[in-house]
Amino acid sequence: MAIRTVSVGLMSRLARMRLLLRWTPLACLAALFLFPQPGESQESLRKRLRVEAGYSSNHDGRDTGLGGALRFGISRPGDDLLRFEAGLIAGVPYAGLDAGVELRFPQRARVGVVLRAGGGLLVEDGFSGAVVRGGGGVEVDISPRVALRGTAQAAYHGGQAGPHLVSLGVDYRW
Repeated sequence: MAIRTVSVGLMSRLARMRLLLRWTPLACLAALFLFPQPGESQESLRKRLRVEAGYSSNHDGRDTGLGGALRFGISRPGDDLLRFEAGLIAGVPYAGLDAGVELRFPQRARVGVVLRAGGGLLVEDGFSGAVVRGGGGVEVDISPRVALRGTAQAAYHGGQAGPHLVSLGVDYRW
């Protein structure tokens, strides 16, 4: 909340850097991304909500079934190359929270390639701990606010492969 109240004109770049040096590298990257630039307000960040559903495979294919994700993301308006996202993941037999980054290129084309990476917390029968993920896919802009996507994600947790997810999704932006 404090970031919203700081005026761009009152906080110099040097003061921003001093503040950011106290944070972890990922938080530092996110903060640089989120700080308003001259002539830009905090409210101008482009927000997105994505629903993904598909086929999930866990534990080298021993646990398979429906899987999906609900993610919230942000990006700068007019610069859709780098996005930050966080959300819920679920499938048979797991659930979790994750966060990550996503790259889309070419950024202003109607059809684009998406690369993503992240990590979070995974909970399933007999396991509760960290998960890392990576993947990619194709995104097609249907309108300025709606995009359809097909993605594949591979993950690793507790010394085992999974959960992997092949999904179709709808991205709503505002």
